[in-house]
Amino acid sequence: MKIDNYLRFVLTVIALCLLWNVFRPLLAPRKVEAYEDEAEIVNVNVTQVGGREIVYGVLPVAIVKK
Repeated sequence: MKIDNYLRFVLTVIALCLLWNVFRPLLAPRKVEAYEDEAEIVNVNVTQVGGREIVYGVLPVAIVKK
């Protein structure tokens, strides 16, 4: 298969775009914030499972023999 100039140009543009995506975070890092200053902190810890309290971080497991 003969590679013409158009295909070579398209592959070069794709390669340059991929290289830009790889090196962009190194050249121009962005500021990242996990939350806003006015955001409310929500407790997402599980305290009960099926109405039963979780003791010492262990989930209660009921084993039923059939």
